[in-house]
Amino acid sequence: MCANFDGTGVFCEGGLEVHESQQFVSAQAVQATHAASTALQSNAEEFVYKPPTGKKFDARSVQLTIIFACTLATAAGLYFYNQPSSAPRDPFTRQCEQAITSLLDCLTVFNEIGVIFGKGKKPESGCEIQQFF
Repeated sequence: MCANFDGTGVFCEGGLEVHESQQFVSAQAVQATHAASTALQSNAEEFVYKPPTGKKFDARSVQLTIIFACTLATAAGLYFYNQPSSAPRDPFTRQCEQAITSLLDCLTVFNEIGVIFGKGKKPESGCEIQQFF
């Protein structure tokens, strides 16, 4: 009594709905696959790999170029950092720099004397420290 006839067979009510759903999904999948393959075929020329023309660079040469550029930039930075400025200094600035240099020399001498006294010794008369006085 509850039998439903379909072109592919006889189903009960629940089975017929499941069968129709399966057929609908299958039809949609076939249609989507066909549409996708048609789109790929129509745009196939866009996806064809075309090798680049002109000069080719391999990864090794690019790496070496970057290393060379960085080394050159570092060397230039160190060169310009260590060079005294070419701008002339006023006499007051030069006197201040000489005073600071003399003060540092004096502090070095007293530091050496302190190290000798710290060891429990006395500076000798022919000591290198006396050359500063």
